[in-house]
Amino acid sequence: MAKPDFPQWATEDQIDPISQQTNVIEPPIERKESGWTRHEVPPRQWLNWLARKTYEWLVYLDETRGQLEVVTVTTLPAASDNEGRMVYVSDETGGAVPAFSDGTNWRRVTDRNVVS
Repeated sequence: MAKPDFPQWATEDQIDPISQQTNVIEPPIERKESGWTRHEVPPRQWLNWLARKTYEWLVYLDETRGQLEVVTVTTLPAASDNEGRMVYVSDETGGAVPAFSDGTNWRRVTDRNVVS
């Protein structure tokens, strides 16, 4: 299956010539937290905002998939909060290396030794 096109939508801010309203407006936090109610018809600008954000996130995830976050030994986050996560340690002893958290320590992928 070929990769589908992204659902690009409302990527440019525009002013409606009749209503003088912008085409994209971020919904209030209360609405984002609760969602729409039954029979509610949300403003078109809110739907355009949601479609734009969906498009932006899809592009971001596509561009960054397979890329590890680059960190240094001193900026490694707590291993206990990141079990299973992988990063790229740019200043590891012996050279840059991918590393993973085992829940206790950050370990080099190459030899499973603790990052130092």
